[in-house]
Parts: sequence; C-alpha cells; structure tokens
Amino acid sequence: MRTEVSFLPVSVRGHTDLPEISVTHSNVTITEGDRVTITCNGSGVPVPDVDWNVNGLHSINTHQAIQYPPNVHSIKLSLFNVSRDDNFFMLTCIAENVVGMTNASVTLSVQFPPTIVRFGEPEKWHDTCMMFTVRGHPLPTLRWIYREGELTQSKYVRTEMEVYQDYLEGCLVFKDPTHHNNGNYTLEARNALGMTSKTVYAHFMGAPFSDDYGEYVSPSLTPTIAVTHRPEEDTFGVSIAVGLAGFACVLLLVMFVLINKYGRRSKFGHERPAGRCPDLALAWGCITLLASAEGLSGVWMWIVSLSHGCCECGSRDSLASFLLWHCRHPVKFHQILVASADQ
Repeated sequence: MRTEVSFLPVSVRGHTDLPEISVTHSNVTITEGDRVTITCNGSGVPVPDVDWNVNGLHSINTHQAIQYPPNVHSIKLSLFNVSRDDNFFMLTCIAENVVGMTNASVTLSVQFPPTIVRFGEPEKWHDTCMMFTVRGHPLPTLRWIYREGELTQSKYVRTEMEVYQDYLEGCLVFKDPTHHNNGNYTLEARNALGMTSKTVYAHFMGAPFSDDYGEYVSPSLTPTIAVTHRPEEDTFGVSIAVGLAGFACVLLLVMFVLINKYGRRSKFGHERPAGRCPDLALAWGCITLLASAEGLSGVWMWIVSLSHGCCECGSRDSLASFLLWHCRHPVKFHQILVASADQ
C-alpha cells in the first residue's frame, strides 16, 4: 500500500502535459441589454491558470473561478447589459502552466435595432451623392421615400454602398440632377428588431424662369389667349387723333391749291424755279403742329388769318414769309389767335 501510495505521488510529480481548454459556447448570440455567462475549463498537469482576456470589452463583466480536483480549473465570465459596441468582439480564454499555454475564443454577436448614423445633403463629386451611414444587426434593409412614394431607382438615381461588420456606408447617387429632383428624401432602415428613418431636403438647382426657385410647374400644352379690353376713354382719344390727322391732310391740300393759285409770280417780276420751296415746306409743317396744339378752332382761325395775309402779299415769297413768321413766333401767334377768339 505504501509503495502504491508512494508510487502515485511520484508518478504524478514526474508527469506533466500541455493544458487542455474547453468553453461552453463557441459563439454567443445575444440581444443588446441582455446578460450571458460563459464558462471556460482548463485542465493539465500541473493544474493550469485559467483567465478570460476582456481588454477592450464595453459590457459590464465579472469573473468567478472554481477548482475541480484533481487538475481542472474553471472560470465563469458573466456579461451584464451587453452593449452593441461589443458586437463581433472576440472573448479569449487562456489556460497556462509550466509546459505552455492554450487558448480558446468565443465571438459575441450582439443584435440591436438599426440607427441612421449619418444622412447628409447632396455633395457634388464625380456624380452627386447623398452620403449615409446606417448601423444595425442583423444588417437592415434600406428603403427610399420621395414625394410620398417609394423612390424608383434607375441609372440616373441609384444606391451604392459597402458593408463593414454592422455598418452600411454608401451614397444615394444622382447622375446630372435637375430642379425636378429637388425635394425631401427619406431613408428608412429596418430589421427584425425595429425601424428608423430620417428625412433630408435636397436642393440640386433652381427652377428656370423662376425668381424664387420654387417648384417648377410644367407649361400647359393648351395655348392661353389673352384678351385686353381697351377703356372707352382711350378709344375716344384715338378717334380724335385720327380725325385731326385727316383734317391736317385736307388742310395741306387746300393750302397747296391756294399757293399755286395766288403765288405764281414773285414780287421781283420773274418766275420762280419749279419745285417746292424749302421755306414753304417748313411752313406747311407748322399747320400740322398747330392742329395738334390748338385743336380745330385754332386751325380755323389760323386759316382766316392766312387768307388775309395771302390777299395782302399776293405772291409765293410773301406767303412763305408770312407762314414762317407764324412758325417762328408761336407765342405772338397764339396771342393773336386768343385775341381773335375774344372778338
């Protein structure tokens, strides 16, 4: 017995081996905010030291060590209020004795509802991009809402994104957007644990032919006919003007006849060359101006005065001088007309 008994300790002290390690979970899936306990067992000769490496872990954690004879060392790791920041975190259990070290790893999979980290206004790159960053686990599906309906994607409006762990990062890409693309864009992200959304107003360019750059309204194909009603006073004024112009033309013809009838010879007794005299032409123009300024009564008085002048002068040159005097002295002529009207 003693030999047997003594043999056993000698045998134990003479035998050493590399630690063996085992864990209760290879991967742990847990919902954000819950708790979980993971056990790591290390065995070997001599009994190894066992511990969890939790450097960088965000969740609250505790360790509990238990020794199981003859050569098993167990340690429990408990996590409380598990954080989404620990998603994909790798927990490592290490067993070590004089012979060497062995380790085992457990990956945390923390599930949580989606959040929109970023969704910004349009930025001009090669194409125009509305950048977004969405986080969620499981990875959420994205949906775009524009003008109260789901956005139809095409080669001109499309989604480009990449996946990194529990992040979706990318752009809503616009190729050559115009004012028709202005408006509110809503990003919806949804997974099994929830849904979130965010709306951003995108202004790409102002509408043409609009001062306030409001919403563009396409023109109607039916032409619009605008009818302008002219006031009665304007119509009456136009009629008076046309009448005066016609009267002035008739008056010019009458004056031409009178001049040719009474002014064939000059006061020097020789014939004047054929053609219209420049002085007479200027005098005739005064008739039209007088018709506009004085009205019909003023023109009539001027004709009476002119008739007396023609009778006294008896020649074209005298008549021209008489006409030009009236044009070059309009104030005195006006006084003569007023005096004639008073008489």
